[in-house]
Amino acid sequence: GRTVPAAPPRLASATVAALAEAVADLPHAHDTSDASDAVAGTAASAGMVEGVERWFRAFALEHRAARPAGTGGARAWRLSGHGPLWKAVAPLLPDDPSAPPALAVFLPEDPPDQAVSDLLTAAREAVRHGVPLTVVDHGDTASGFLAGLAAEHPDAALRRIAVVDSPVAAVADALSAAWEGHAEVTVDASGARLTSVHRPLALPPDGPPLAPGDVLLVTGGGRGIGLETASHLAERWNVRLALLGRSDPGADPALAANLRRLRDEGATFDYVPADLRDARSVRAALDRLTARLGPVRGVVHGGAVNRPARFLDLTEQDFADHDAPKRRGLRVLLDALDTAGLRLLVTYGSVIGRFGLPGEAHYALANGRQRELARVLARELPGCRVRNIDWTAWSGAGMGERLAVLDTLTRTGVDPIPVAAGVRLLARIAESAAGPTSVVAAGRLPALERRTGGALTHTPGVELVTEHRLSSAHLPWLRDHRIDGLLVLPAVAALDLMARAAGELTGGPAACVTGGAFTRPVIVPDDGERVVRVCALADEDGGVRVALRSDETGFAIDHFTGTVTAAPPPPALPVPGPAPEAAVPVHDGRALYGPLFFHGPAFQRLLRYERLEARGCRALLDPGDASVAGPLGDLFRNDASIHVVQACVPHRRLLPVGCDRFTVHATATASGGGPGHGPGHGPGHGHADGPLVLTARERAHHGADHTYDVLLTDASGTPLLSWTGLRLRDVGPLLDGHGLPPVLVGPYVQRHLDDLLPRAAVRPVHGGFAVAGDAALATAPDGSPDPWPGEADRLARLTGEPPARSLERLRTVAACLRAAGGDAAERPAVGGVYENGWVTLRTGTHEIASAVVTVAGRDAPLVLAAAARKGTRKGAGT
Repeated sequence: GRTVPAAPPRLASATVAALAEAVADLPHAHDTSDASDAVAGTAASAGMVEGVERWFRAFALEHRAARPAGTGGARAWRLSGHGPLWKAVAPLLPDDPSAPPALAVFLPEDPPDQAVSDLLTAAREAVRHGVPLTVVDHGDTASGFLAGLAAEHPDAALRRIAVVDSPVAAVADALSAAWEGHAEVTVDASGARLTSVHRPLALPPDGPPLAPGDVLLVTGGGRGIGLETASHLAERWNVRLALLGRSDPGADPALAANLRRLRDEGATFDYVPADLRDARSVRAALDRLTARLGPVRGVVHGGAVNRPARFLDLTEQDFADHDAPKRRGLRVLLDALDTAGLRLLVTYGSVIGRFGLPGEAHYALANGRQRELARVLARELPGCRVRNIDWTAWSGAGMGERLAVLDTLTRTGVDPIPVAAGVRLLARIAESAAGPTSVVAAGRLPALERRTGGALTHTPGVELVTEHRLSSAHLPWLRDHRIDGLLVLPAVAALDLMARAAGELTGGPAACVTGGAFTRPVIVPDDGERVVRVCALADEDGGVRVALRSDETGFAIDHFTGTVTAAPPPPALPVPGPAPEAAVPVHDGRALYGPLFFHGPAFQRLLRYERLEARGCRALLDPGDASVAGPLGDLFRNDASIHVVQACVPHRRLLPVGCDRFTVHATATASGGGPGHGPGHGPGHGHADGPLVLTARERAHHGADHTYDVLLTDASGTPLLSWTGLRLRDVGPLLDGHGLPPVLVGPYVQRHLDDLLPRAAVRPVHGGFAVAGDAALATAPDGSPDPWPGEADRLARLTGEPPARSLERLRTVAACLRAAGGDAAERPAVGGVYENGWVTLRTGTHEIASAVVTVAGRDAPLVLAAAARKGTRKGAGT
């Protein structure tokens, strides 16, 4: 009766009582009478909607212009702290002793313990008595501390003003500005007020910062995240490991087992117990390690302690205890090392130190102080790459592994990082010279998300998941896209939704989809609606992978997938069309809607074919008015660029199942709004007057799949869109050769003969067909009234056609044999009977294919036969 945990609990060390308690804490399962609603509702309420895939990235802090703030009115200011701006700012503040009180603490760079004590005193007064508190932070210390306090005390007015060589007057103005609740603003060197956001950080590789054989010191390296870090970097960089920890492996079987694992992995290492709070102990341990391994060239500092408690229950000692393994421990360590030889220093922080968490004020401040120390050290150690990584929770190691903690985090929208992904990300951060000293390393994290526009989840620059409700009432053109009685979302409409999501995620145009796979259609109920979910994930190479899912399958299956890119490749060269002699009968393309195409009026853009063969075509399309257009341009035009190719295979229904690349080449003049929005002015709207020209060529045919390259230009030849590797799948029969429109006779005959008699190399030409040099095709009977007596009756029994029709067929076969140089006196044997009345026959020297086709507007049927000498290669002549 309970929901399944969103992340698996660690059971190896759990007691039965602890396990029972964790299960009892799980919420009751939802009613599953409607599976899709349950899936969607659970995911949305848990904040963990499935995306394209899990992701873990590094993020850097960016600043943007802040909204103007009004004046806060008079205050009775009480200033304290050790920051250098205090005395300069104080005289500029409008101070009214009779006004409501306000506190301001000036926190210096790398604040000493006394400065932190002043901060804690002011914070206690702020939350106990409701006095507004501003921290003027000269470094990067207090963000998580204040955010955590605000989460614990939502009625408190808490503000952080970060200053970076800021003008005194600008800081005074910022202090005087109004604010409510929790706020954070940065005043830069120009005096401008900025707000902070985190954006994904590119990590171009620059190679390992340490050379093979160098010594890497890892604190806490005997267990947990420290152990996993040491193991991974020893193998990846071929470095030797100096490991520090508080436990003695002789008295700790688990630690001893971990060290055996490192030994079995082939790592060169030594482990020495030491207490980072004890400078003498640390110095003795380092002397021992460097004597055995050599000088330390890199440090990964991961020490931590975390005992959650509400802020007002914490003592000064609690804050000191949490600071000890982090900032203070790092200071002790560096004081004992030759820092001139360091080339890498990595400190492990926590996103709690950046974004806060209720009950974690002491832990947040400890991480903030360590991050600030790393910032100062980066300036003091110019030859050393210094990185502070504020990690999200880890799964498989670390504090998040306490029973049920990971599940609790997951239900709040946090995606803990697996060990393997974490250590790989660490290595990439350490191997890249790009970025600031301090980064955030996380997967999904509420603090990084932006809840706007109805998105289910949106991490700017990384991931976006949105939903759209589709119905014929909202999108009336859906009624014109009905297949076998079902309303089916056009593939190009799905691609448009995907491009729209990619554009919203990256903020740029989306004009190309690569690697498209259309694996399952989206069916829209006639009288209801279909909810589709579009999941977009930005790759670090610039593309955006997108998956479209549906409530019909509980959002569990990808219906459409592809990678959307902002910049299309250069326009494709014109695709070679069929031979010029492949003229087609005069026809109206719109008359083919119904017999050949299932599309209703909104989609009917075909004017006529100029060339039409089984392996390609050239067609003219009505440019239309782009009344329904999105990021990829005119929806109906885009659909026509697919469906007009159906005429190349008129006897089998072809539906799109994928593409190598779909590109809109024309430059956008404005952004479209996706299917259903219009009129639109997205990519591909502008074109010269006159019909559009489509050229298609079949590049491959394997089994049920036909692959085409398609180019659509305007009347002047300017490319509008192209398909490379458009895959169309045969899903069943279509036209059967009865009442065939004249324009389709050529591809119909050619396609069948290519399959049944490829040696004939048949192709349509003006007024008939051309064949290979020693093959023949006949459409008129032989002069003999019955070339092979009795054969017509036997053939009629096989085909189910009247004997008279079979006789006419055989007379045409006889004429064809003579034309091909065969012996018409030799009675042919039936090789097979196929769909649509096609028959193959053979003699000792030739193979023959025969059909009877009725053509619209023609009284008599077209009886034809083609013959080719056995062993003749296709295309031997014309």
